[in-house]
Amino acid sequence: MEIQRFGIVVKVNDLDACRIFYRELFAPLLPVMDSTFTVVFELAPNLTFSLEKSNAPYLEHSSCAQGWKFDWPDFEALRKRLAAAGCELEPEPDCRDSGLYWRGCDPEGNIILVRQLDAL
Repeated sequence: MEIQRFGIVVKVNDLDACRIFYRELFAPLLPVMDSTFTVVFELAPNLTFSLEKSNAPYLEHSSCAQGWKFDWPDFEALRKRLAAAGCELEPEPDCRDSGLYWRGCDPEGNIILVRQLDAL
């Protein structure tokens, strides 16, 4: 079986704050859909990243936070971009089986782990 499309969906209470954050993160990429209830970025031809507005009370505590990790070729440029968007990465990396990842959070507290490719 071949997967034709794959997507990441992150449910958030404050869609406006997350929209701004992820626009900064994914710049110059713009959303392919941007409405009052969802924002969708097409990261690759078969990969989307979506924010969905939710008023669910379960989203209002840290145990509901989602996490995702990705590799980035120009780590210092990404660190600056994240800081400009309000996300300071922790100074020391997390050691994982697949490498060293720096941790940060989006405006909703969702965990972002970034692996530095230019140091590999």
